[in-house]
Amino acid sequence: MKLYLYLLTFIVFISCNSSIVPTDDDFIGKWQSKDGAIFVLKKDNTFETIDIAGEKMFNGFEKFSNKKYNEKGIWNIARDDREQWVIKLIFVGSKELGTRFFTQVNISKMDRFKFDKQSWFFYKYIGDPDDNITYEFVRVSHIP
Repeated sequence: MKLYLYLLTFIVFISCNSSIVPTDDDFIGKWQSKDGAIFVLKKDNTFETIDIAGEKMFNGFEKFSNKKYNEKGIWNIARDDREQWVIKLIFVGSKELGTRFFTQVNISKMDRFKFDKQSWFFYKYIGDPDDNITYEFVRVSHIP
């Protein structure tokens, strides 16, 4: 009986959480990672980065290792091929990354470990997603 109750609670939790639809307003602002890197997502769907760690944000590309990036580009919220919400990032006019470099970050409204639904955050898996090592950004300011 307890197992049934836990399973039912989990299904209700997941179904309620999956109905959350993020908006641009949820992400406009200044975002920072634990290593001090910054994303500024602007209302006009442009962004700027400060000291983004290449080996974390662009993992899988050896040429980006041990470098920090200060870049500009365009962002938008979309669903990926698995129907998960993501922020798509197009880095434009970069000498280091190339003319139009694309990547995306996953977004979530809860802390995956504490179930704290207070705020959004976004993250990029570093290496194999099964290892659950992420490069996470939390909002530090609503006004960029």
